[in-house]
Amino acid sequence: MDLLEKASVILTATAYNNGEALCVKPSDGSGDFDFSRNSAATRVNAQGLVENVQILSSNLVQNGDFTNGSTDWIVGSDWSIAGNKAVSSGSGNNLQQAVNISSNKTYKLTFDVISTSGVLACDLGGAAAKTLTDSGSKEYYFQSVNTNNLRFYGSAYYGEITNISVIEITDDTNLPRINYENGCGSWLFEPQSTNLITQSELFSDSSWLKEGSATLGLNTYLSPSGENNASELNLPSNLSRITYVLNTTGVHTFSIYLKSDTDGTISLRSATGNPAVTKQVNLTDRWQRFDISVTDGNYWQVIKTASDTLTSVYIWGAQLEALSYASSLIPTSGSQVTRNQDVCNNGGSLATINSTEGVLYAEIAALANDGTIREISINNGSIFNRVSIYYTASVIYAKWQGANGGIDLFHIIPEVTDFHKVAIKYKSGDTALWVDGLEVDTSSSVNSTSGLNVLDFDRAVGANKFYGKTKALAVWKEALSDSELQSLTTI
Repeated sequence: MDLLEKASVILTATAYNNGEALCVKPSDGSGDFDFSRNSAATRVNAQGLVENVQILSSNLVQNGDFTNGSTDWIVGSDWSIAGNKAVSSGSGNNLQQAVNISSNKTYKLTFDVISTSGVLACDLGGAAAKTLTDSGSKEYYFQSVNTNNLRFYGSAYYGEITNISVIEITDDTNLPRINYENGCGSWLFEPQSTNLITQSELFSDSSWLKEGSATLGLNTYLSPSGENNASELNLPSNLSRITYVLNTTGVHTFSIYLKSDTDGTISLRSATGNPAVTKQVNLTDRWQRFDISVTDGNYWQVIKTASDTLTSVYIWGAQLEALSYASSLIPTSGSQVTRNQDVCNNGGSLATINSTEGVLYAEIAALANDGTIREISINNGSIFNRVSIYYTASVIYAKWQGANGGIDLFHIIPEVTDFHKVAIKYKSGDTALWVDGLEVDTSSSVNSTSGLNVLDFDRAVGANKFYGKTKALAVWKEALSDSELQSLTTI
């Protein structure tokens, strides 16, 4: 029997429902975790794009930018395709596509339009049409009643459209996040945070000061979200800058996505009294997220200093939050927005957990090396009967708390924000901590626990919540051999 067959609980970053993180084993639902957040949140999807977790599909429209001419479209007689756009020049004939949608689902339609005259209408899935007469980037929501085509049609309408997208979305706010880094998914659990910047993407807003000869182009460049909503920031001279003014007390972190057409440097700057704190960053033609943390700041800038080489950069996704590190992006469009904490608990059951011996395993990474305690435990609803794995600063700990007190094991690691495979084997007289293929600490102390019946992303009773990233979590009802533990934890 291999290791996975012997395990009683296996959780991997593969599947979820609203309010649940679903186990691979047991498959009958008895081991599934309860999850709540009660707010929207973003993640990095499998394609590397920043998106709201409530987005349930990729773009369902084919050739929405018309780079392949009229391919995939049914083009009515008053429509034509030219210059990567669909152009209307008259009456009510349709431009349409058979989009793969289902009935009784919610879909978001977005497109860019330049209107000259008349009224343009659009509909999807048999829902009531939306109409417009102006130009700009449009966003409409449809509750489908059938699987009818996506259609555009006019009433003496003259204009053009492009960059058409349809995605399925949900109103559910208790969806766990599977976040992808380097192509591999992990559960992302974060604390509550508020983006204090009221316009995270619209840098032309008056809340952003363009100073020292800085100018801003249109927000029409492809951003990390896959949309054309990034801006070009021109910084032609020393101390050219874009500034967000906000007085903060305590540690805050400013973060922003940046890229450039050529490799070079630009700086982030924030005031914390006098002088300001400046952080120079290296840009390439690939989007990267940069951050700077200060105590008691009052302005937050992207700035060209005398030592910087770039005079033009692209910017998107600004965030300012009361954390010592940058959490996932919280989009804003006119007001501050709060993402609630991720809470994931109550997995496993008495049938899947052994109180006298077993193994708790996790492949995990911390969000930051900030000294906070983040814990995963098997417990009985009490901190005095538990088996747990936890981080603090640059140390991984394992603890078996039972009738004879606590057995504490630990191992110093070079970087807690990297993924590590960690297992604690608990058995009276034979307890061991394994990290990344090595047995790093042991104990021959006698101990016992009783009534262990739940697996939580905390210490028990809500303390020391595990804010971090988790690729896998598993429980065995027996103490595994050294060779099995080595195989299990080897990177």
